Amino acid sequence: QGLRRFIETNRSRLGEAQAFVRNWFEDRGVHVANSNAGNFVWVNLGGALGFDDAVTEKRVFQKLLDGGVYIAPGTAYHNSKAGWYRITFSVARENLEVGLGKIESLLDLKVANGH
Repeated sequence: QGLRRFIETNRSRLGEAQAFVRNWFEDRGVHVANSNAGNFVWVNLGGALGFDDAVTEKRVFQKLLDGGVYIAPGTAYHNSKAGWYRITFSVARENLEVGLGKIESLLDLKVANGH
């Protein structure tokens, strides 16, 4: 009974965190790849920021890292198209919000009109 409750609670919290992150990025015009499970989502910052090359992808990664945010670039996972990043959402909400705020500030992401 306890294990079942733990799994259900964990699944619910992960689903809520995924929806929160998905909405956060989509509100800022960033495409989020569809996924049905896991602890992370793929976001296309390159599409939102207007690049698809590995050099810029690494530059954006380093800018975020220097600003205190680690999100893995897709090419590190053998993604054939540069500009995608892996966002882990299975962290404390406060930490997630701090990280997203830094991403927003460092990359000058704005909430799109109509959201």
